Amino acid sequence: MAGLVASLFVPRRRVCVRAAVDGSGRTAVEVAALARGDDARLVAETQGVERALDRLAAPAGSSTGG
Repeated sequence: MAGLVASLFVPRRRVCVRAAVDGSGRTAVEVAALARGDDARLVAETQGVERALDRLAAPAGSSTGG
């Protein structure tokens, strides 16, 4: 019963993150998200993933201004 309730009320989303080294030796990271149906919070969730990746990539002791 719990599995059925979870499948009906928990939003299903997929988030993909791809990292690749470009021609100049820098790492480019792409974030994409897909929801099953309309999801008004999908953009905010994707931006949250991007902010978390920015914090991980920032050098120690620096501020990214966000």
